[in-house]
This record gives sequence, structure tokens and C-alpha cells, in this order.
Amino acid sequence: MKLTELGEDGILKLVRGMSGIADNDVSYIRLGESLLLLKIDGGAFSRTKMGFMTYYDVGWRTTVGALSDIYVKLGKPIALVSSITARRSLEVDDVINVARGVRDAGDYYGAPLIGGDLNEGDDDVIDIAVLGIAEREVGRKPMPGDSLVTVPLFGFNGLGFRLWNTANEDPAVKRGINMLRRPELPLNIYDTARKLGTCVTASIDSSDGLGRALHIMGENSRVVITRLPAPQEVIEAANRFSVSIEELVFNAGEEYLPIFAVRPSCLDEFLRLGMIEFAKVEEGRGVQYMGRELTYRGWEYFMN
Repeated sequence: MKLTELGEDGILKLVRGMSGIADNDVSYIRLGESLLLLKIDGGAFSRTKMGFMTYYDVGWRTTVGALSDIYVKLGKPIALVSSITARRSLEVDDVINVARGVRDAGDYYGAPLIGGDLNEGDDDVIDIAVLGIAEREVGRKPMPGDSLVTVPLFGFNGLGFRLWNTANEDPAVKRGINMLRRPELPLNIYDTARKLGTCVTASIDSSDGLGRALHIMGENSRVVITRLPAPQEVIEAANRFSVSIEELVFNAGEEYLPIFAVRPSCLDEFLRLGMIEFAKVEEGRGVQYMGRELTYRGWEYFMN
């Protein structure tokens, strides 16, 4: 059987089943009274470095991708390490710039770079491992009655992916390009969410696309989308370039925006942070949008 027959999700389920690993975005380790979080993430430059990105951007973005999963689980990162595989034809400055991007992103988000590894290979690859701490475990299974909230910035990345080489002077496209190069995490939201105790019943970020994230949340409960979490600027750009707004919002990815399932009694606290309620959780399974099943799944390795 080929990898393309199972896809990333299918392969991960086999590995997790073989090892008894919980299905979550981070791994939890209980050490005495402390709860540690461990996250590793990475990718090959041939699949992740777009034409508008520098090597510094690749280091920054990959690091933020790993840090995002620590933060969305309401953890605090404390340190990170990196591993870089490079072709022998790569310039020294290119490797140094990747490392600088890793270091600077780690410093900015509270996880200093404390070590790493360098290897030779046939493709350029970067992996980031982050260690964090948390007060409690947070899974990916919302409860019926919960509301799903997020930051309403979806669609910019989709514009950047689609139009970076044809319409990069358009303000909405330019913003999408900048968000792809140097994604930013909403630390004020995470700081407040940690203080709200058990208000968050489940969480996930949108690294692989909002559609795929919602399908993961909808494996045990039914997610009913009530509004698109996209700003007017994106909607107008979608009309201007004749691009499907649903495709931009659900199927882009790498936004690294938090999706929280929150208890109804806590909803106002999150709305005051600038988040919006965009979906309800009900009994059942699946994801519903405008009266039909949502078929978008976002990015999945070996399938896209």
C-alpha cells in the first residue's frame, strides 16, 4: 500500500494506534506536579518555501507553526531545538539565515533556541521541537452546547497562496503574503484564555486549514457553521478576483489562528478579546455549512 492511499491522517492513526499515542496536537508528559508539553513540526523547503519567502522566513514560519500548537493548548513555551538538513550546494548564509529566523521567532514568543543539529541530504528540511508547560490537558473534542470562536482573519492566506505572483500589489493579497512570511500569534488571547480556567473545552489551530480543523473537531460532535470568520476586506477581494470565498476561508491553511470550543457561560469573555462566534456544537458528527455537509479538508500530506 502506498502513502497516497492512506494520506497523512490515515498514516498517523496507524502510528498512534501502534504506539498508544493520544490523538492531539501536542504530547503531554506528567513530571511530578508539572505538566510538560512537547511539540515537533517541520517540512521540506521544496514544499514550504514559496517564491516570495526568504530563508529567514522559512525559519520564522516553521518555528511559529510549532509554537502555535503549544499556545493553542493554553501552554507556555519554555525552550526549543532545531534540526536542519541541507544539500551541500546550499550557501552558508542561507543556513545561517534559517537559524536566525528560528532563533528570533523563539525569542519573540518566549522559547529560546537552546540547541540543534545539522545534517546533509537531497532536500533542505527543517524540524522544530518545542518544550512547554501547562496547567491542564486540552483535547480536540468539543462538547454539544459549546460555541466555536476564532479570530476573524481567515481568507488572507488563501489570497496570498493563490495570487502572490499575479496580484501582489493588491492590499488584501499583500497582507496575505505578509501573514504567510511572518505569521503572528495572538498572545493577548492566549494569556486571557489561560486565566479563564475550564472555559475552553477543546482547541486546535488552523495550520492545515480551517476546513480540516473543523472536520477533526466534528469527529465526535456535529459542528454547525453559522458565519464565515472572514473580514470584509477578504470578501471584497474574493469578488474582485472571482475566487470562491469558501475556498479561501476553509481550504488555505497556515493561518495559525486559534479555534476554541468554549462553554456558553464564557462566550462574552472571548468576544471581548476580538474573537467571534462562528459555529455551534451539537449532538452528532460532521460539519455543516449553509445546510450542507462541508467537504473542504484543507492541507493533507500525500493527498494534496
